[in-house]
Amino acid sequence: MRILVVKLSALGDQIHLCPAVADIRRALPSAEIDWAVQTEFAAIASMHQDVSKVFALPLQAVRLDPFSLSKWKDLLRVIRVIRSNYYDVVIDAQGVLKSAVLTRLVRRETVIGISRPNQSEQGAGFFYSRQFLPGSGLSAVTRLRGLVGAGVGIGPTEPPEFRLIPPALTDGLRGIHSAVFLVPCASTPLKHWPVDHWISLITKLKPSAQTFFLVWGSEAERTLVGQIAAKVGRCACPLPERKSLSELAGILKVCRLVVGVDSGITHLANAIGTPTIMIFCSTRPELFFTPGSALSVGVGDYQSSPSLEEVLTHCDSILKPQ
Repeated sequence: MRILVVKLSALGDQIHLCPAVADIRRALPSAEIDWAVQTEFAAIASMHQDVSKVFALPLQAVRLDPFSLSKWKDLLRVIRVIRSNYYDVVIDAQGVLKSAVLTRLVRRETVIGISRPNQSEQGAGFFYSRQFLPGSGLSAVTRLRGLVGAGVGIGPTEPPEFRLIPPALTDGLRGIHSAVFLVPCASTPLKHWPVDHWISLITKLKPSAQTFFLVWGSEAERTLVGQIAAKVGRCACPLPERKSLSELAGILKVCRLVVGVDSGITHLANAIGTPTIMIFCSTRPELFFTPGSALSVGVGDYQSSPSLEEVLTHCDSILKPQ
């Protein structure tokens, strides 16, 4: 069986799909599983053990420069390659118009997606031959496992596995194997934990951790982590440069602990099996957190952020020798 899954964005959503792809391989060992994704997030599909081909679509490049003929040609070239393959099933795991249109451009008989009430954009269901209605209150991982299972006729019978293998570490960050990585930033400020808490966390954990690195992805985030680092001295520093997802995955895989807000980078650390403490301030951990390690935990809730003491307790349980 040949299967195409379409999940274009964003980083955290890519990671939530990984256990569903692992379900396919577990139930159908000989299946060929391909993944269509925006170029910016293609590294996640490339790291997944069970994915055969990754189709990186430069949709963001076209959106930013819609009058560029070369960028449109690049996009159409990838679509032509996808269309040249035969698929028994195409699964739209995104549920928006652009992903739904892409599934139909593949021109296969069986196209499955989320049912209309659950679509991010109304009208996407017009392009599906079958629709899947998930139950209410399900986590993102459980919902996607159900969709993919309905598409290929299987059911999740095992605990979820992310099955991501980061590339070998090539970065020479000093002390990385004993370092704690902190991810204070997310795409929306509502997800942020108070800056004073980050400063206090580093100060109180100094006896247990030799080095702290602060992860950033934009200039605004770099400024924020710089402010935190300036308050705690030389034990903490921002990453010296912006890293690609593949580079960052290799770094996070070998560090001691990751503490971060509900962001794609924190989800990445959790998915590759690094002990992770994920801080929730405006979203629900039961909907967006699935542990990737026995030591990983989600703390806080959409109504209240976790206290400094709660986060410290979890950090101590991981960092202090038993």
